[in-house]
Amino acid sequence: MPEEECGGISLISPGSIGLRFIRAGCSLQEKHPGLAIRHRFAPMQVLRPTLRG
Repeated sequence: MPEEECGGISLISPGSIGLRFIRAGCSLQEKHPGLAIRHRFAPMQVLRPTLRG
């Protein structure tokens, strides 16, 4: 398996965006089994401080 098809992706998003992404994320993982996608759903009240650092 080529190195560029392996590794991890971590995401955090509001649930509404996450629900739109889940099919694409699952499809991507099916095509690239060495890819690990970790997606966390969080409300905007949690996201804002996380994005600010």
